[in-house]
Parts: sequence; structure tokens; C-alpha cells
Amino acid sequence: MPLIDRVALLMTLRQLESWAESELQVVLVGGSAVVALVRDAEATRDVDMLWTDEMRALVERLGPAKWEALAAKLALSLRADPFEVHLPDDWRTRAVRHEDLSVGELSVFTPSLEDLAVMKLLRFNAKDAQDIRRLAEVPFNRDLFRTLFLRVLPYAIGDLWWHAQSFEMLWNRLYPDSLVEADELMRAAGLTP
Repeated sequence: MPLIDRVALLMTLRQLESWAESELQVVLVGGSAVVALVRDAEATRDVDMLWTDEMRALVERLGPAKWEALAAKLALSLRADPFEVHLPDDWRTRAVRHEDLSVGELSVFTPSLEDLAVMKLLRFNAKDAQDIRRLAEVPFNRDLFRTLFLRVLPYAIGDLWWHAQSFEMLWNRLYPDSLVEADELMRAAGLTP
């Protein structure tokens, strides 16, 4: 399947809008959110979305077989929900509405740059690290990123020490003028005495 750049993402979203019979909100996450937020971002393999009430209604109306066929054709994925736990509880207050990607009845949102960076850090693979570096190149509030990471860390899935070390490695590469240590992060998150 071809990679999805900004043009392909817009075409995919227009196709999705054509299936909607009423207002439809889409929340992009993962690589597709990076494509939406960063103009010259690297293309992604699929369009990861969080479930919204409108998406549930659309899938129900189309039926599982038709939805799966259409989703496969357009590389749509609603499997991102487990990663929503990696977002701070109030992430929706900072969500970004993308007017340039919203068409007709379709409204397209992403988490903020900083919230998405936290989400990607807690999933963290080589592509996620690259995506976070791209997010940090645009107007990015590094203090908010750190604060949000510390708020989410105690509730993260997996090895919390590993997450703290991943943050340390990434942060110190991005911001050598403001080095952090994993121990310091764990203490700041209230995870060690």
C-alpha cells in the first residue's frame, strides 16, 4: 500500500466524509497526526484515529463487513484507542482543529503537538522518536511537553523506568542546554522516594 502524505491524507478524509450522513468528528493520532501537524512530515502507512461517537455510529451504519473493506482500501485504522491512555486527561482542551483538512460534514482534530509527543514517547520506537523530533521543530512548548509527560508517567502502561529513560534520551538530544536524568523524572512524577 502506498504511503500517506498530506495530499493522500486529504483524499482519504474526503472519502471518509462522503460516507457520513451527518456531522463526523475524526481525531487523528500517530503518524497521520504528525502529517496533519507538520507540513513536510514523513509519510505514514495508515490513518490512525481514535473512536468518537460519530465514528461508532458510522461504522454501525455501514456494518462491519463494509467498514472493514472500506477501511482496508483507505488504510484507516481505529486501533489507536489503547494509546489514548498515554494522553493526559485534559488533552481535548488543547486539541487542534484542522480547517485545511476538514471538509463538508467532517471535522478533523489532532492532539496538540505536546500531547502527541507524550503519546508517541510512551509508545516509543525509532519512528516515534523521529516524529517527536519533527514535532519539536515547529512551535513547540518544551516545558508543557515535560509537564504533560510527568503527569502521565505514573499511569503509563509498561516499565515506567524505561519510559523515563526514553524521555531522558530524547530530551537530552533535543535540548542539550537543559539536560535531565531519569531518576530526576521519576522523583518529579512522585514515583521514587
